[in-house]
Amino acid sequence: MRRADIPWLGLIAAWGLSRFLPGLAHASLWNWDESIHQAVARGVYSTFFTPHVYPHQLYPQSGYDWLNAGVWLHKPILPFWLGALTMHVIGVTPLGLRLWSAIGLTAAACCLFLLLRSATARPWAALVACAFLVLPFGWKMVQGYQFGDVTDCTLVGFVALSSLLLLLAVERDSTGLSAAAGAACGLGFLCKSALALTPLGVAVALWALGRAGLVKGLRGRSLAALLALFAVVAAPWEIACALRFPELNRIETLHTFGHLTGKSVENWIRPWDALFNRIAQAELSPWPLALPLVAGVWLAWRALRRREPAVVLVALWLWSDWIVLTLARVKVPAVAYGAVPALFFALALALVDSLSRPPLASALAGALAAPWIAARLPLLARLRLALPTLFADTRERPGLGEGIAVTLAALAAGLLLLAARRLAPPLGKTAGALAAALAGALALALLLVQTPRALAGARDEMERQSLLGYEKEAGLAISRATPEKSVVFLALDRDPPSSFAVQDLIFWSGRPVYRRPPDLATARREGYHPYLVTPVGEPLREVPGVPAGSWLRAYDLEAPALPSLPAGVTPIGARVGGVTVLGYAAAPGDANRGRYAFFVRSDGPPRRIAVRFRTRGGVELGLIDPAESLAAIPPNAPWFIVPALGPPSSKLMGIDIPGARPAGGVVGRAVR
Repeated sequence: MRRADIPWLGLIAAWGLSRFLPGLAHASLWNWDESIHQAVARGVYSTFFTPHVYPHQLYPQSGYDWLNAGVWLHKPILPFWLGALTMHVIGVTPLGLRLWSAIGLTAAACCLFLLLRSATARPWAALVACAFLVLPFGWKMVQGYQFGDVTDCTLVGFVALSSLLLLLAVERDSTGLSAAAGAACGLGFLCKSALALTPLGVAVALWALGRAGLVKGLRGRSLAALLALFAVVAAPWEIACALRFPELNRIETLHTFGHLTGKSVENWIRPWDALFNRIAQAELSPWPLALPLVAGVWLAWRALRRREPAVVLVALWLWSDWIVLTLARVKVPAVAYGAVPALFFALALALVDSLSRPPLASALAGALAAPWIAARLPLLARLRLALPTLFADTRERPGLGEGIAVTLAALAAGLLLLAARRLAPPLGKTAGALAAALAGALALALLLVQTPRALAGARDEMERQSLLGYEKEAGLAISRATPEKSVVFLALDRDPPSSFAVQDLIFWSGRPVYRRPPDLATARREGYHPYLVTPVGEPLREVPGVPAGSWLRAYDLEAPALPSLPAGVTPIGARVGGVTVLGYAAAPGDANRGRYAFFVRSDGPPRRIAVRFRTRGGVELGLIDPAESLAAIPPNAPWFIVPALGPPSSKLMGIDIPGARPAGGVVGRAVR
């Protein structure tokens, strides 16, 4: 790194953190990876060298059940160590784990800049690095909204760092930098195991190519140092797991190899070409699907023609990932994200080189314009359906087939431009410049218009989702007000939207949680104090500290009490049909929305009830829908909670229920 790089790196880091940090501490834990990873990070917070979801199993559990594991070895340990250490500093919050996702992607962007600035100008390298940070998929992973999240984000950072150090080791013939590259690769292995091995394969290839005299490669002693440091970093945890938990370690090792064969993960088996269809669609949207292929092919061509160390290294990185993941039967949404910095390197190089190469400029313009053209030429879809069955995913899914057809047509036009430039230089030169200008304009429109628009749409959708976390308030109250040796029974009939309520409550409470009827006998036998979490009013003493606006209540199963509304509920007492709205409580949301808990009693079939939120700015309409409660309405329940979103509570003046009649002598309007 040179002194002139520092301002650019500062700019990229500031840009990345400004993209990722706002809202990063939101309380919604997305189902699958986010819920499980946060629960495991909480387990590592308590027992650093024994990752777990449950600190102690009250009930027998299969080693194949990775959602409810005692010891949890489904993913490598490093992200959870980092998250747990951060939580020890800032407190138990999802921010502790997500910070490392933000750091991982931002670090990858900085490494992309340093790799690219050896092949292009610094301003262009910085622009491309910043463009990498605005992909909606990356933002979703950092925020915990995407299947993948922290392990993939930290993996990207360490793979990019290892690749950068490997390039510097080759350029400077440095054994020390090669060893550092191996250490970085080992840290990546501790984030995502096999997907982190790409730099090792690239290093071996560079050594072999250097021995053959084809490129400036890696010396034998440097390769040995790289492999040795990789083993020093990666092996101890693997050995410890094999010795301490041999059967579970065997199961998880087989599961890792199952991604190649499909065994044990059959539900994610995809055709070979799915990597360039549905995986690329998930990771690169709104970028056209043919664009990565054009950039990747050009990167490989330039690597073969010029043999520049940086270009050769990145070409090996990109294509080794693509080839291996194409052969693997299992393809999950984030599986190829570790190669996305290499793809952006290829895109940057292709756009720069298109200024002097009309065929490349035409191909890029065709790939960029393909979605617009395909929408206006239905014939292209019929051509896609004519592909051989070998291309099953491309036949089935629109985008890639049409994009390749348009790109090939544009490439043919570019070759004609090249011929015209030779036959009529002024005309050919002008046409080539126009093709390059068109490709550049389309790329800028994609970067400056379409991508921010797609990111804004994803942000709006997901930020609303972030308000739908149910477990935080009850979980925090349990963590503060109950003995450490407590167990929680969760009385829910369904999970909150896009959540795993059990694992989410484990994270917030730090207590074992089971979705099953209260089992006081087992709890007492194991020495645990039992608690109940539910959205229903129960004849039990409430756990202190759960705010009135919480969408779940927590009770002490060993302490009977008369059921009553929580303190802080504003009474309404309005009856509509067989439903009585007893009152409501508000909780903070975001700048545009507040969270409301309506306490409802039903004497008959539940029905939706219209409500009017009166604010300083006017009236906002809403609905109370008993079907939104997480528990089936039990007969004779004194009340149950119906969650709702409305205007910010700071702007609320009161709530009306149109057409309601007073119930029990309480007027049907609540006013602050």
